[in-house]
Amino acid sequence: MDNLDKLTSCVSQVLKVCFSGTLVELKESIQKLLEVDDPELNKFRPKSVEKVKRKDVGTHTGSGRENGVEGKDRGLNSGDEASAGVNSSNSSTADTASKCTSVDRDETYFTSLELSALEFIRDSKKHCVAHIAAAGGNLEVLKTLLRSLPNLAHVEDENGENSLFYSIRSLSDHGEGDGTSTSSSASKMDCLILLIGHCGVNSVNKDGVSALHAACELGDVRTVKVLLERKANVNLYSDHLGTPLNVSVARGYHDIFELLLENGADPNVTPSSSNVGVGKLARRCPPPIVFAASTGQLEIVKKLLEKGANPDIADYEGWTALHCASELGYLEIVKLLILYKANPNIKTDEKNAYYLAVYNGNLEVAEYLKEYTNPSDVIEFIHMSKGNMDSDDEHINGKHENKVDLKEEELDDNKKEEYRKLVNESKDSGNQLALSLCPIGPNFNELRSILYSNRSFTNLKLKRYEEALEDSQQSIKLNPNWSKAYLRMASVYRDMGEIVDYLHNLFQAFVKDSENTELKKLFQKEFNKYRAS
Repeated sequence: MDNLDKLTSCVSQVLKVCFSGTLVELKESIQKLLEVDDPELNKFRPKSVEKVKRKDVGTHTGSGRENGVEGKDRGLNSGDEASAGVNSSNSSTADTASKCTSVDRDETYFTSLELSALEFIRDSKKHCVAHIAAAGGNLEVLKTLLRSLPNLAHVEDENGENSLFYSIRSLSDHGEGDGTSTSSSASKMDCLILLIGHCGVNSVNKDGVSALHAACELGDVRTVKVLLERKANVNLYSDHLGTPLNVSVARGYHDIFELLLENGADPNVTPSSSNVGVGKLARRCPPPIVFAASTGQLEIVKKLLEKGANPDIADYEGWTALHCASELGYLEIVKLLILYKANPNIKTDEKNAYYLAVYNGNLEVAEYLKEYTNPSDVIEFIHMSKGNMDSDDEHINGKHENKVDLKEEELDDNKKEEYRKLVNESKDSGNQLALSLCPIGPNFNELRSILYSNRSFTNLKLKRYEEALEDSQQSIKLNPNWSKAYLRMASVYRDMGEIVDYLHNLFQAFVKDSENTELKKLFQKEFNKYRAS
């Protein structure tokens, strides 16, 4: 157990040095690691230990790297080659340190044994020494490691990420560095360029997230520029994030958004168009214009349309930008989409843009869309809004519902005296006057709905059933989410003896106010009563 603790401590020290230490400290820490008497280290110990310079590693049979590093040191200049010379096997650490501190740090060398240990060191999250050096922006150590062990560039952690991702995070103000690194911003940028050469600019993790995705998600314009200059794939699609353009729109990074468009970002890339399987995660990534419209980003929508975005492109559930803008009441976006020939008659779950606007109380949007919508669809909606559709409103996903607490007083026999009094107070002429004085417009729809409901009540008590029915229908049309309007219509049908319509509208009232337990009990009581009869 003592040896295990010591081994763990030594590995931690090696990784710490990789993050922010020097080559001298790395040499010393790896030597201390190899001094630990542990069976796990035996696989790294050849029968004879010979100190080998980094440039000779490729021909050393004990290193397991017979292919060498020739042609793979893409991030280094020819002037970085180590000079010739071999140290004796019994030279002291002090002698080694002396050579490591020379002006040209590329004179540093490791033995075959030391290189083997460095190659296979991992922490609990599968980080190798190159991951740690990249995270710290430790150019000196990273350059030496990749020169001697180029395959470290392709080692992936538990998330399938190579060292390039860690270099990107180290450059961002939102990175994961702990502040202990002394490397400069320039040094970190050099690490990034070095790793692009070794790892490949289009490296992806196990979720298909690329280096460019990562830089965009962090909002690092400088890193995005470097990646684009080195031909990063600007249209690579990830099930988790969509394209880099998706990321910039979702995060609100306008500078990166503009930069991506300037470098050929296609606003119409979807999972199907990029040959990516459509999975559950892909459903979370709507096309950029759909997301922008749903969040009210007018200028982003405009720029996307100017760059050729399809105004009718839909997300996985069939929602277009026009659907989203209409549902949420973004009138200027609706006008812009119509200007770019968006089709207002496309339906999602049997609902077009006009339908969504009306049901969510966005009457200005609805009024604007009315002239662009198929007349038959408008008429159908008006018919449905009068309470004649035989379905509940479970499919209506509006975000502006106004629930009204109400009681079924007008249906309670014990309240008849109150109703008679109310009828006497609510003269028909008074209702007519109130409606004539009330302004017409979206801002007054709720008030006018109440007035029509009151007039319907008056007409009902006067046994003017047709007028009462028309007024209740008008009340629903003006405020289709108001439960009491459906109760008013239910009471009219009850007095007319139309039991099916009475129960239907009573149920609609409950759907609109599903938390009203009294209304639920009333419906159940009435339903059971008429079913028994």
